[in-house]
Amino acid sequence: MTTTAATATRLSTASIWELVDARARVTPDAQFAVNEHRRSFTFAEFRDLAEGVAAALYERGVRAGDVVSWQLPTTVESMALAVALTRLGAVQNPLVMMLRDKDVKFITDQLETSLLIVRSEFRGFDHAGMAARLAAARPGMDVLAVDDSMPASAPAILPPRALMSSETRFGPEISWILYTSGTTSAPKGVKHTDRTLLAASATFTDNLQTTPHDRCAALIPIGHVGGLGHLLHALEMGHTLLVGATFVPEETTDFLIEQGVTLVGSGLPFTNEYLRISHERGIAPLFPQARAVLMGGAGRPRTLHEDAKNRLGGVGIISGYGMTECPYATWGRPGDTDLQHAEFEGVPGRGGEIRVVDADGRQLPVGEVGEIRLNVPQMFKGYVDSSLDADAFDADGFFRTGDLGFLDADGCVSVTGRIKDIIVRKMENVSAREVEEVLVGDPTIADVTVIGLPDPVTGERVCALVVPVDPDTLPTLESVRDYLRTTDLNVRKFPEQVEILDVIPRNPLGKVAKNDLRKQFIDLDGQAVPDNSDTTATTTATEILEFETIEFEVADHIATITLNRPDRLNCFNETMAQDMAAAWARVRDDDDIHVAILRANGERAFCTGVDLSEGAWWAHLNRWNQEDPGIDLGPKQHRVWKPVVCAVNGMAAGGAMYFINESDIVICSEDATFFDPHANGGIVSALEPIGMLARGIPVGEVLRWALLGSDERMTADTALRAGIVTEITPTTELRERAHQLATEIAGRRPEAIQGTVRAIWEALEMNPTTALRNGLSYTQIGNQGDGRSDSRKNKRTPRFR
Repeated sequence: MTTTAATATRLSTASIWELVDARARVTPDAQFAVNEHRRSFTFAEFRDLAEGVAAALYERGVRAGDVVSWQLPTTVESMALAVALTRLGAVQNPLVMMLRDKDVKFITDQLETSLLIVRSEFRGFDHAGMAARLAAARPGMDVLAVDDSMPASAPAILPPRALMSSETRFGPEISWILYTSGTTSAPKGVKHTDRTLLAASATFTDNLQTTPHDRCAALIPIGHVGGLGHLLHALEMGHTLLVGATFVPEETTDFLIEQGVTLVGSGLPFTNEYLRISHERGIAPLFPQARAVLMGGAGRPRTLHEDAKNRLGGVGIISGYGMTECPYATWGRPGDTDLQHAEFEGVPGRGGEIRVVDADGRQLPVGEVGEIRLNVPQMFKGYVDSSLDADAFDADGFFRTGDLGFLDADGCVSVTGRIKDIIVRKMENVSAREVEEVLVGDPTIADVTVIGLPDPVTGERVCALVVPVDPDTLPTLESVRDYLRTTDLNVRKFPEQVEILDVIPRNPLGKVAKNDLRKQFIDLDGQAVPDNSDTTATTTATEILEFETIEFEVADHIATITLNRPDRLNCFNETMAQDMAAAWARVRDDDDIHVAILRANGERAFCTGVDLSEGAWWAHLNRWNQEDPGIDLGPKQHRVWKPVVCAVNGMAAGGAMYFINESDIVICSEDATFFDPHANGGIVSALEPIGMLARGIPVGEVLRWALLGSDERMTADTALRAGIVTEITPTTELRERAHQLATEIAGRRPEAIQGTVRAIWEALEMNPTTALRNGLSYTQIGNQGDGRSDSRKNKRTPRFR
């Protein structure tokens, strides 16, 4: 046993049992733990409890090297069992409580478990019954079912610890085998020694700067490596654990407040509940004695740190990073900056090194995202299935985590996602975690996870699985994307499918079971399928084309084109003209598109004409070769005979009429205004008014619009009377109404709809006789083929306007 210079009571030993024994001798009467029933244990009492359990197991036949699997809730008695097995030199295999027959059978078969210890019953599940079924299928495995207490015998029967062999069939000193929570088809057994787990504990103690006065919430499952870590750092530093087998938000919160918790944990689900309670009770800080709120095991929104700091207590979030293979690889420090608390996971402990590398294994500089690789004292000793080892480590012995992230100048690591959690869309990577962290801010979403699903066009598409705040107001693809437009998330990362779930499945540490979710939405042929349950809000696959000045999406046979220069009031420049030409060509040539919606981002304007700040980009041409600068903006110039629903909000000035004049149905919001600023600038207004006349706007209205400039502006009501628009909607309902109209049209036979549009528009340039003959030919062409039906059977309850 050695001590550090920093604290006289910090202990460092070579084995866990030596640590238990040393702590009981150094601070025997100090409080080790308090459970939710308010029963308190000193370190000496804990050591004695563990020795009694060890003696009972020894009487039962457990010897050094035997494999003992155990599945128990987080109690002081379970912790005593864990250290009792180290006293006996057994190889122990902790199991989290969520595992059931299939996984427990796989694990105990692989390890050839000699004794399986389970809780008789826990949270409604018959663990004893499961254990009996497994034992019946594999003779030679003994079963011990326990309740609140553990069997105990007189420690005098125990042989000296020194006589117990450190050699096991899994390798030198291998005394712990934990299984990953399942990112692969079968759990992976991870081999650890006492030394590796103690090194993990040391990282926590060093970085968190714990003292004997700390009181740490121990709510993580004891069968998980994170739960074992709490046990070990309490023994190392001599501080107190506040132990709970189940998390009951109100009761657990009261327990932690009463006990003066200083290190609050542990994970996103816990923290969200604490924040809710703080708001509901109107108490801040909720935990007056707290030094920090511990986080780890799952991604978190960037705003969580400030919320925790303001409402829960202490410095806010201190987060750690690790996995079963490298537990507690990093931890934050109390003195880190707010940015580091909010978005980073701290630094490695003593003797640890972290690298971020590119796809070829080359180390990346600060700030660049790549794969995180670790070489730390707490690194595991390989997998039970040794065939997995070769791919686990690189040539320098660093563990390939499969996580993506970057380092800052202080060596703090930020985890941005998983290599396997990257959605490859159109040969570009989209981080699911990045999208999740933005979507948590949507006020209609209570919980969210993002997965990639196969897509025949893009390779993969982004699918958001959401739990609604209000079951009566379900988020839709449209509402989700509208929210994301208020954020800085790139449009190419927007979800293309939204599914509604009652709950997002997670393990006890908050890790989402994404593999299971993907399977739910992928059919036997490997193609994405919608969830046909009644709770599904939308199962739309959306394609997104990327442009500089517009947004273009295709879903459910509807192309949605959104002018996207709100900072310039959506005035058009040469790039927008080119973008619109490409967009209309796609609408025209893609038979999967039946109808288009044209709209604009921003609250102030639909479009305010040409962007004069960029000059006349057409002026360099010979004047006899110059074209109307707005000629590319409208659909009919591109021979688009698919209906276009135009939704006008805010100002529609001058050149905005290029869009409006060639749209088939134009609706506007209550705040829409229409005017022509040409006259104010002393410029001839000819092209837009001519288009208005062709559309049938009365000549008097057109002249008044063109001659009075911006001094007089048409209101929405005037535009309706003049025939520029056909409907006025509340501003907040404009997009929804446009989508409703487009959806109704998209459901009709496309050949008939396109023939109708073409016949009507071409008739505007013909005399009546020619127009009628032309229209007759279109009925003969467009009414052939499949898809026609009895019109009496293909109608809905009419509405009137």
